[in-house]
Amino acid sequence: MDTQKIEGLWNHLHWLTVLAEQGSYTAAAARLGVSKAAMSQ
Repeated sequence: MDTQKIEGLWNHLHWLTVLAEQGSYTAAAARLGVSKAAMSQ
């Protein structure tokens, strides 16, 4: 597995962690500074 794929997986894991902490897609998106649509993907 190349470095770019590994970094992408870590990014997804981070987003899922923030989602779990915040409890909603809206709050998680606001914390990460991304749109709700991006967060839900």
